[in-house]
Amino acid sequence: MSDKTDERQFRYGIDAHDRIDEVSTNWLAFARENEAPELDEEAVVGKPLLSFVDGEETRQLYDSLLTLVRNEQRAVSVVFRCDAPDRRRYMTLRIAAEGDRRVSLTARIDRVKPRPRLEFLARTMARTKELLVVCGWCRRVNVGEEWFELDEAAADLGLFTATALPGVSHGICGDCSEEASLELGEKPRARH
Repeated sequence: MSDKTDERQFRYGIDAHDRIDEVSTNWLAFARENEAPELDEEAVVGKPLLSFVDGEETRQLYDSLLTLVRNEQRAVSVVFRCDAPDRRRYMTLRIAAEGDRRVSLTARIDRVKPRPRLEFLARTMARTKELLVVCGWCRRVNVGEEWFELDEAAADLGLFTATALPGVSHGICGDCSEEASLELGEKPRARH
């Protein structure tokens, strides 16, 4: 399968109190494509941005990025991956100050890599109470003390043949955490 392109950009804004105050129609269409039709404008606008971000480490990273952008009145860009059951999307998120502590966030798809459908990512699948932690930035899965690509972790854990799949929680792997810390000008953290 060859990579595909997607020229869309998805924009949303937050006010000085980190509440979403606008979303683009492209953002709403993207939510529907990702099996989240409940994320319409009414369900999103006026709500805190971090209420839509999974994982304590990922929320802390967003908080640090927003503080940096506001304090220095500049933009930062972060690369991440947004996986769907049948494709990987490599994306860039640009976070920019707009004055009065308002911030705009614009996500751009850099490339799309199709893959055979991976039911693990489908929201309609039956789930167990067990949780797998997926890095919110690179989408690798934590297995024991290591992080693996989702396809590799699914095969290793026997998820391709499971009748009920574990739930998914988000975190941030050591590599992404260190990269984000360097972007923010922080000292790299020691790895365990």
